Amino acid sequence: MCCFGFTIEWEANMLSVDRRNRILELIRESGSVSVTMLSELFKVSGETIRRDLQRMENQGLLKRAYGGAYLGDVVRQDVHIEIRRNTYREGKHRIGCTCAELINSGDTIMLDCSSTALRIASEIKQKSNIIVITNSLDILIELSDAPNIHVISCGGDLNPLSLSFVGMTAIENLEKFNVDKAFVSCTGVSIKEGITDANEMQAYIRKRMLDSAQKRILIADYTKFGKVTLTKFADLEDVHMIVTDQILPDEWMTLLENKQIELCYPERQEPLAECDEDDDQ
Repeated sequence: MCCFGFTIEWEANMLSVDRRNRILELIRESGSVSVTMLSELFKVSGETIRRDLQRMENQGLLKRAYGGAYLGDVVRQDVHIEIRRNTYREGKHRIGCTCAELINSGDTIMLDCSSTALRIASEIKQKSNIIVITNSLDILIELSDAPNIHVISCGGDLNPLSLSFVGMTAIENLEKFNVDKAFVSCTGVSIKEGITDANEMQAYIRKRMLDSAQKRILIADYTKFGKVTLTKFADLEDVHMIVTDQILPDEWMTLLENKQIELCYPERQEPLAECDEDDDQ
């Protein structure tokens, strides 16, 4: 009996190792995974998957988020839209409310496909006489019932990972527009390396949006500062304003003041503890 019990336990442990190895392969292929998808794939409970992800996070292999996991602080970090929607929700809500105050009746704006831009869209639904140009399918749906907002899609190839339109058609269509304000996100913003994105095609879209705008606004929660990802699409000097969810460390405050980049953030927030430039690489 003891030998039989040992065999069952050993086989269970081996299955767990195989499953975690396969999870790591999947997350390296797609950038992120969800608990629901993994539970269905491996025919195990969500709690089992969450234990796997917890163990892998403890080993430094990934970063957990609400509903799943992603690669973490790596150069290529293209995270599935379902995970991005549920990550740092409070910070994105703050940014969305702050940006909504910057949008006036009569404005024509561009919103990228970020989950932060989606929050902006939800905050402006009651405004009137606004034109929104976007490459985000989510934003198109969000604003579809806003009667006083005219929504324009840039078209292009649909990326199922981000539910956004990309490709040359999208870029060429964006080139036709001139707008008052562009609200563009990123996956990393660094003093040394500028503004970067984990997805090359999204980087092209975001650069095109900035180039089309009279006022160029970077929207980035505190987790993006001090990070460098795959593709640089702008220098810090290329934006007029940064909207974030917390006050930045003194080094950043001094730099932005010297570069005459306006910084907007909610009042009465604690200073950031971790956005050291030593972590860029």
